[in-house]
Amino acid sequence: WIARLLVRGDHIAMANILAERRIVPEFIQHEATVDNILPEALALIEDGPRRDAVLAGYQRLRERLGEAGASQKAAEAVLSVAQR
Repeated sequence: WIARLLVRGDHIAMANILAERRIVPEFIQHEATVDNILPEALALIEDGPRRDAVLAGYQRLRERLGEAGASQKAAEAVLSVAQR
């Protein structure tokens, strides 16, 4: 209850937060049961539409985030500013 007051947004998984939509399942508190998790896990393991949807979501997220090396680029930008 307290966390719901403090946390704003519809998602808690980092991939879902960054994508601003549900890419991966989220099982919170009482929802984290074998009966809920097992079918989703099996659907992700098997080649099928659910797995394809998750992989496509991750691909769109990669494209949205851009190329790797964000830490290096940030460090270079900070050094550039500091050297001025």
